[in-house]
Amino acid sequence: MTVAAIINTVLVDNQEEYNALKNSGLIELIDNDTLVSHLQNKYSRHNFYKTLESEISELSNKASGIVYDKVTLKNKKRLGGQPIYWSPYKQNSSYLSIEDINLIYHKRGFHEYYAKAIKSSIKKDSIIILKLKKEISSD
Repeated sequence: MTVAAIINTVLVDNQEEYNALKNSGLIELIDNDTLVSHLQNKYSRHNFYKTLESEISELSNKASGIVYDKVTLKNKKRLGGQPIYWSPYKQNSSYLSIEDINLIYHKRGFHEYYAKAIKSSIKKDSIIILKLKKEISSD
């Protein structure tokens, strides 16, 4: 549960090349309108990914705080060295509550959605690469 609470993923996008292409006006030299559209869509998706990452990061901070407070060694020592696990039969402040578990599962859902979106984006990027190679070779 500890790892599920604190793990996080971040897309490191490199928009400098696209911004240079767009700001210099060179994007207008690309004859293939579909390719230009794919490039624009790609970088607009990156903004959405960053929004997802922010939400995941916020959930991570909440979940790691819960885990630190309820599952760490400091609490094991406080409770006489007994390991602290979540149990539906022992609902007290030392155990993870249903709300705590739901928060971690909610975070997991965001991670799953994010991972699928990134995989889909990678497939779309391969189409862009093929179109770019075709555009370059046609000149």
